[in-house]
Amino acid sequence: MNPLKKAFQVFSTPGFQKWLDFAIDMYFFILLGYGIASTIVPFRLAVDHMVNQKVYLLLAGFGCLLVLFELLTKRSFFKTKGWVLLVLFLVSMAISSVLNTRYGVLGSNIKTIVWLAIQFALCYAYFTRRGVDDFFAFLRRLGLVANAILLVGTTVSLIQFVVFKSYTLKEEGSKELIRQGFMDNQLFGIYVGPGLTTAFILVCCVLLYLTFRETKSKAMRRYIIVSWVLHFLYIVLSGGRMVRMCIYISGFLVIFLYFRYRLKSEGTPDAPALGRSFLGASGITLTMVMLCTALTVMLPLVPKDLSPLTQAEPEGGSWNNILKRDTKDNISSNRFDIWGDYLISLQDNPVFGASPRGTLEHIMTDYPDSYVAFKEYEPHNAFIYVLCGQGIVGFVILMSIAGYGLVNSVRLIRREEDRRMEHIIIFGLFGIIVIFGMLFTDVFYAKSYLSVLLWTMLGYVNQRASYLPKPDKEQ
Repeated sequence: MNPLKKAFQVFSTPGFQKWLDFAIDMYFFILLGYGIASTIVPFRLAVDHMVNQKVYLLLAGFGCLLVLFELLTKRSFFKTKGWVLLVLFLVSMAISSVLNTRYGVLGSNIKTIVWLAIQFALCYAYFTRRGVDDFFAFLRRLGLVANAILLVGTTVSLIQFVVFKSYTLKEEGSKELIRQGFMDNQLFGIYVGPGLTTAFILVCCVLLYLTFRETKSKAMRRYIIVSWVLHFLYIVLSGGRMVRMCIYISGFLVIFLYFRYRLKSEGTPDAPALGRSFLGASGITLTMVMLCTALTVMLPLVPKDLSPLTQAEPEGGSWNNILKRDTKDNISSNRFDIWGDYLISLQDNPVFGASPRGTLEHIMTDYPDSYVAFKEYEPHNAFIYVLCGQGIVGFVILMSIAGYGLVNSVRLIRREEDRRMEHIIIFGLFGIIVIFGMLFTDVFYAKSYLSVLLWTMLGYVNQRASYLPKPDKEQ
């Protein structure tokens, strides 16, 4: 027998496929666990930059090996609905990268394409390969793995809130100070920065709700409730406006949809059901707004036990170096200036953009006097990042992917009653990721907790919706 054919037969055996399923799960738990741990200051300072690069290189290599095994056997990705759009998105990235080699970021673009291809092949195809029970089990485990790390960081941060006014650690080779402790109404705690971390925490809390619904263990439920309380306190004290927008907007949508379909199942006519759902969701959302506002005002009044060490000025400057930069008079944190510079740069490469990782280099080269070139800021908007990085072509493909997923998500909520609550939760998670993407960069080109969750859920809703009966047959 041909050795290559014999190898293929070995890869296709149930035993190997079971091992491959386990390896894919462990791979993402390790990848995301390492990424989340990197948002914690002591871990980030302890891991050398070169070591960090080697870890991700090793993870990328192992991810490519898993993709190869998957494509040689089940080829689940090519059985998913909408896979053509994802391939076109990768092709658009590749074309843009080749056309913009002058910016010297071809290597970074290749890495980005490889990481995204790994997520497409393994995450987007997860439900198609494994089925509905394994899919929701994977989501529950993602929540538990993330919470095991984030709960430590949140607990230590809240302890710092009580003990410290503020202190800093200077990262070697960097001029920027890592801010910790509580100062000027913003708790950074043990995290590098509250923006991305609070998004992780919020998503983690939502995923924990799936476990809370599923488990019969009282100990697990108590653990989840304690986690929710501590995470909520950190979110409020972090001062992040983005995460509050996510809570209010996504929370309103989830509560509205829950009331809407619950009343419908009870036989309430459409007009009264819509009105009562709107009022109920508005009331609960307003209560959340008032609670967050009250805690923001009251909690900073907790006395601090200030030691001489924490009152000392940090090396290289005064406490002004670590004050919160965005004041009440700067509601956008200069994002409008950043977005404007990026959109102006689009005129030079409107069709395919300046390449996924070349937009900042493009602005610094061709617009040296701009605000972005002076500050070396990324766009702080994932959608603008794709628009400028891949041009109109890439942006249209991305919007097609998003629109296809949105339509299928709504279809599942409307027509699959058995898992309606789970589908409403997925819709809410999409809302959180979209709102986060409108204010931060790391979504579509990232290898993060949010990106893995995004592509996994998109693959699920698109494939699951294809199993729904046609409307005429449903009758």
